[in-house]
Amino acid sequence: MKIVKLTVIMVIASTVLAVAGCATTQKVAQKTEATIVALTPEELFAQGVSHLRERNYPEALRVLTEAVSKDPGMYAAYIDIGRIQTVQGNYAEAEKAYGKALSLDPKRIEAVLGLSDVCKKQKRYKDGIKILRDQLATNFPNNTMILNNIVVLSRLDQNYEAAIKAVQELLARNEKNVEAYKNLSLVYYDMGNFGMAELTIGNAAKLDEKDSSIRNNLGMIYVKQGDTLKALGLFRKAIELDPNNVEAHQNAGTISMNFKDYNSAASHFKTVVKLDPNNAQAHFQYALALTGMQKPQDAMAELEQVMKLDRNLVEPLFYMAFINQIYTKKLDKAIDLYGRFAASKNADEKLRTKALETVQVLKAQMQQAEFAKKQLEEAQKQMKVAEEKAKAEEAAKKKAAEEKAKADEAAKKKAAEEEAAKKNAPPAAAPAPAPAPAAAATGKAPAVVPAPVAAPAVVPAAKPATTQTSPAKPKEDKKEGEEAKKVETPAPAKKAPEKADTKATGTEAVKDSAKEQKVQ
Repeated sequence: MKIVKLTVIMVIASTVLAVAGCATTQKVAQKTEATIVALTPEELFAQGVSHLRERNYPEALRVLTEAVSKDPGMYAAYIDIGRIQTVQGNYAEAEKAYGKALSLDPKRIEAVLGLSDVCKKQKRYKDGIKILRDQLATNFPNNTMILNNIVVLSRLDQNYEAAIKAVQELLARNEKNVEAYKNLSLVYYDMGNFGMAELTIGNAAKLDEKDSSIRNNLGMIYVKQGDTLKALGLFRKAIELDPNNVEAHQNAGTISMNFKDYNSAASHFKTVVKLDPNNAQAHFQYALALTGMQKPQDAMAELEQVMKLDRNLVEPLFYMAFINQIYTKKLDKAIDLYGRFAASKNADEKLRTKALETVQVLKAQMQQAEFAKKQLEEAQKQMKVAEEKAKAEEAAKKKAAEEKAKADEAAKKKAAEEEAAKKNAPPAAAPAPAPAPAAAATGKAPAVVPAPVAAPAVVPAAKPATTQTSPAKPKEDKKEGEEAKKVETPAPAKKAPEKADTKATGTEAVKDSAKEQKVQ
């Protein structure tokens, strides 16, 4: 960052204002609009001065304008109106106000110096020098303040010979004029003769050790000589001598920015904008410091303030674009701001090239981002479909499991009910033996059904009822006899007590067999 602030030794005399007193001023400040109209010009002037000290320029201008409307001969009010208009950049109105004050009192040097300051602000250096020379020749012969301002305007006009000549006039009148040495040092500084600049400012320091501006300007000389650390020390010393030294704060902040000490830089620039709210350059530097501190929102607010204060400054557009690109990621906004900056005729060529290159890069990034966005949307769409399908399958599985669980529960309940019914039911009666089947119509005897045997026993075979030889038995009888033998399995000898019953049962079986033979 380039250091731009020297303390310009342009002496502008301040009007000595008499205020009626603190209580009166506070009382006037509380008046309503209707009451203000009824105030005297002197009361209005006092109130305007109060607003001016508070830097409430719009209100001060309104009240002072009311004062001169009531008293057109109040030259002091015109001088303050001129100052307010100069601060607000209304140079034509300021020049009118100073001219009116001079017409009322040609001996008011504040009006003369105010006019030369308006010329300086507009870089009309030759016009300002003419005004000062005319006043020096007529109303203010040998006035050192006018001579010092001639030196300043001649230096800014790069007429170094005229500036040195004016300094010589000054020192001829007063060889201990500190302002003359300070201004001569600045002339040598602008000429690039830093050795003579340092020597001359040293003479001024000997005459006034507590002058803050001397330390600031000496610091600037060391900056030009490449000793920034020593320069920073002198800027801090200047601030120590005068905490309200705007140039010293701005220079200390600039060096701090070069060292990337953003916190210190922001502190200095914040003080500057507080002391000089309309200093567009200070607001711009403060914005850069805030950007370095990664406070993009605060930085953006300062850059917008710069654009309001000085519409000719275009660098804020570049840094506003940078903030949108890096911090807020609003690439379309960044492209627009870079484009506006590059299209400005006041743009720095290096920054213009950088802006145009960045626009191309950002456009490519936006195209890639748009392609990636579409791919992402498609992937998300497919993922959503898959998720919905998985959810449907999961729901179906869950429903099937629930239905199976219900069925299992119902079956389990039914089985439990049946088991309980069996346990609570009375014992069933023994079934009756089935009756013997009737003989078939064919005349054949039915098969013999063996009677149940209580206890198997060996029973001797019965003799036939007659001696008549029986006809041969069919094969079926032989088979039935074999089955009967199988039933009559010998029982163990231990069960002798059941022998009587067994014997009887066996006799009945023999009888039935004999009957069967007779039928056949």
